[in-house]
Amino acid sequence: MKWLNKNWENIGLIVIAASSLVLSIRLYKLNFSGSFSTEHTHWAEFGAYIGGTVGAIFAVLAFYVLYRTLLVTKKELSETKLVLENQLKTSQQ
Repeated sequence: MKWLNKNWENIGLIVIAASSLVLSIRLYKLNFSGSFSTEHTHWAEFGAYIGGTVGAIFAVLAFYVLYRTLLVTKKELSETKLVLENQLKTSQQ
């Protein structure tokens, strides 16, 4: 259970990403039903649709992960600074 408490945010991001992909494909299938195409243009249109919908969601998630990474790095740097200052004080005594 501790693992879940520590990683709830990561699990949430994965669920959001997977859900957006599945939902986009499902909506496409509902609007443009049919069988698999052998024409490249149809696959290009499908790729553009997926890239436009899911790509935007993934970009927002990527910025959020970047922001969280910066916060963690800032915290670790301030903790490292405190440790180094304590070591300096101890060595000067």
